[in-house]
Amino acid sequence: MRSLFETLDFLGLSPSDIVQLKGFVQPIERAEEARSLMVECFEGSSAPPIVLVEWSSSLPIEIELIATAKGKEIRRGTWGEPLEFITPPGMTPSPVYSKLVYVEEPETILLSGLYGESATDASTQIHRIFESMKEFLSEAGSDLRHLVKATYYVSNDETSSQLNQIRPDYYDPARPPAASKAMVRGVGREGTGIAIDMIAVPNQSQP
Repeated sequence: MRSLFETLDFLGLSPSDIVQLKGFVQPIERAEEARSLMVECFEGSSAPPIVLVEWSSSLPIEIELIATAKGKEIRRGTWGEPLEFITPPGMTPSPVYSKLVYVEEPETILLSGLYGESATDASTQIHRIFESMKEFLSEAGSDLRHLVKATYYVSNDETSSQLNQIRPDYYDPARPPAASKAMVRGVGREGTGIAIDMIAVPNQSQP
């Protein structure tokens, strides 16, 4: 939470600008403890909605947030763009995910429940998800360069490894979406090792 608050301060925002916190927790039996500790960080002020998801990891918890900059002037570089991909001080950029994405565009595109196909290997499942994603985004007036936030749910090590290898084939390394990858017990579909939720914005240059 301290690191997240430091990033907000870098942007000229404060904890009161947070509209949602999501924590990936293990074991899930400690979810209420995690929630209480997150609420304490607001020091008596109202905490935002908190979502907790069980994951399998060497880490007990990972936390992400969504904040609003409405009515505020934050530190930015490329004015006029619907998205800006930012690496805060002290952090290292990655070609497959961004630490922070600023969204200027008021319209959003929500893609949910993108599953790998049953009875196919991990690589095939992932490639077919991304090809389907490209089609859905095109129909909605967007593309892979206008992705804002990805959440990947994977249920085995092979799928997780293949996802790491395949993402660079689809993402512009200068503007990958902010992302979380959670190892989970299952994704809710038999024979499938991955599910993806994605948020995007329209590509304003498309006719």
